[in-house]
Amino acid sequence: MKTLIVDDSKMIRGIERTVLATFGCKEIVESSNAADALRLLQSFEPDLAVVDGSLAGEGSAEFIRAFRQKFPRAAVILVTAQTDQASAVEAIKAGVTAYLVKPFTPDLLMQRIEEACGRLTRAA
Repeated sequence: MKTLIVDDSKMIRGIERTVLATFGCKEIVESSNAADALRLLQSFEPDLAVVDGSLAGEGSAEFIRAFRQKFPRAAVILVTAQTDQASAVEAIKAGVTAYLVKPFTPDLLMQRIEEACGRLTRAA
């Protein structure tokens, strides 16, 4: 499974990469911001995107909308520190497949990946 990780925290990207590798993802590309991630999508076609909920610049919702236009069948997991209902509704409207609140455990991320990939498989 091809996976894109977009998060400004190198530490979080490392944790997510480790969990994804454990899950069996072999092609993992990382970006620290939305603009760079959008450029990467010109040559990389992911099945799954794990996106930070508070991206600087472009912003998470805008990135997810742009990602969805290009890859409507891919799974998107939003990882966020925001727990308010308005943020969750905005994420759902933008097109997330699964929602994960920070701080998270590797097991919980693995669960969200399994949920998102199950939805991806059913959609295919």
